[in-house]
Amino acid sequence: MVGRPIPVELAEYWRVVGGTVGEVIAEIFPPYYSPLSLDSALHTWRVYSGTREGHDHPASLCVDDLMITAGRRCWDPMYLPIAHDGCGGYLVVNLRAGSDYGSVLEYDQELGCQPSPAWGAITELMEQLATGLSAGRTERGFRPRTTTCGRLAWECERRALSTGSVVAWPEYLTG
Repeated sequence: MVGRPIPVELAEYWRVVGGTVGEVIAEIFPPYYSPLSLDSALHTWRVYSGTREGHDHPASLCVDDLMITAGRRCWDPMYLPIAHDGCGGYLVVNLRAGSDYGSVLEYDQELGCQPSPAWGAITELMEQLATGLSAGRTERGFRPRTTTCGRLAWECERRALSTGSVVAWPEYLTG
């Protein structure tokens, strides 16, 4: 459907996870991403890749010199969304041929895609999620908590800027 084979780990992910339907927000992945169902992922891919009637290819919007100078990438039809934040941000799996094939990137419809992968593969994302839940902190500095409604949410571990530390996300804005 997307023109390239998907990683075996991603197929397994959708067999196990299933995802949410529509615009349901269930912040499973830090800091606030909700897993997409396979149908929702393919729908989003069609819209962003311009393969759905009446929608332009978003790359036509990516002429901002600042975005290109900052090293951010525009939408690529070889990105397959796996999670959303409800505001135009996505976790996408990179299906482009090369060493980053299968890596997970953070994409924002206004800011573009971060220059380097957030995770090397979906399995790395899932391992860090499991570790974060069991250890109470992710490698990227987020702590799980339960909301008053009993839902999972992630809090950013903030450090004083005077120490030289900055919030881990979004790295391409704080770098």
